[in-house]
Order: sequence, then structure tokens, then C-alpha cells
Amino acid sequence: MNLDLNDSFALYKKMGSDGISQAQYRLGRFYEKGEHVIKNKRLAFYWFNKAVSNGYLVALNKVVNKINKLEIELYKEDNYN
Repeated sequence: MNLDLNDSFALYKKMGSDGISQAQYRLGRFYEKGEHVIKNKRLAFYWFNKAVSNGYLVALNKVVNKINKLEIELYKEDNYN
């Protein structure tokens, strides 16, 4: 079976939509780098987040980096003293 790049992306999209976390991570990478799709940071973050929520912790680094770039505080020390 010979798949071209569009077929490959479609297969990842199907697997990601079916909840396969590694495929969700790969979709995030496609959108992050603009491989086979138009570069889209929002969709990249969406798929990385889905991958994390389905247990693929490799994607956690991407999610945390995005949050850090937005300078969102997840924890305020003053609130817990």
C-alpha cells in the first residue's frame, strides 16, 4: 500500500479524531510546523492538549511552552500562604 502525504495526514486526522494520543501529538506537529497543512498555532495547541488529556505526556512539553509564552500564571504563591 502506497500512501501519499495527503493520505498520511488524513489517516492521522482520523486516528486523532478517534482519540489516539500519538496521532493527536503528530497532528499538533503538522500544524506547528506547517507540514502538509497551513501553519496554525491554535490547532497545534488544540491537538497537543488533546494528546495530553489522552495520556501522551510527551505533548505536555508543548502545552507548557505555549502557556509560558503567553505568560499565564498557573500558580500564585501568595494565594497559598
